[in-house]
Amino acid sequence: MTGYEEDGELMGVMGIKHRQNVTLIRHSYVCTSRQNQGIGGKLLSILKELTEEPILIATWSNAV
Repeated sequence: MTGYEEDGELMGVMGIKHRQNVTLIRHSYVCTSRQNQGIGGKLLSILKELTEEPILIATWSNAV
């Protein structure tokens, strides 16, 4: 799991899980007040460097 901080405050987190021949993106959260500012993209870029496997991103059907 990796996090994104600004001025010592955690703004977002994202993790990966290696599963068979893919890497799953897990637990992807960005503070509501900081969404649409590129934080999720920065976290995803960091995690993409940690794997050579295909990446699978899924969403939970009850997410709002």
